[in-house]
Amino acid sequence: MSVQRSNNEDHRPFNELCPIWRAANIIGDPCALMIIRDLLKDDACKYSDFNARDRGFSLNTLSKRLKDLQAADIIKSEPYQQNPIRHQYKLTARGKKLGPVVAAMYKWGNTHAL
Repeated sequence: MSVQRSNNEDHRPFNELCPIWRAANIIGDPCALMIIRDLLKDDACKYSDFNARDRGFSLNTLSKRLKDLQAADIIKSEPYQQNPIRHQYKLTARGKKLGPVVAAMYKWGNTHAL
């Protein structure tokens, strides 16, 4: 695997040029992966569906990861109720492409991370 640098990328650290580093920077924490996993299973989830405390992370962490994943175009939010306004979350087309990645992580974890 070789990395070619163009003139406008010379100022970037090598790790920022690595596709694995960039992917891990977006989805590489347990909270983000659990959100993606849940949305792969259920297509749409409300904030309360994620059960952050049962998974060992705080509601603040859940909120931040939802915002981060939206900013990265992995998930989108849609209102499902108007008064008060409440949103549900869905995977974008880009997010749905993570299905094989999450499946591979599940398989590896089930075999090797016991």
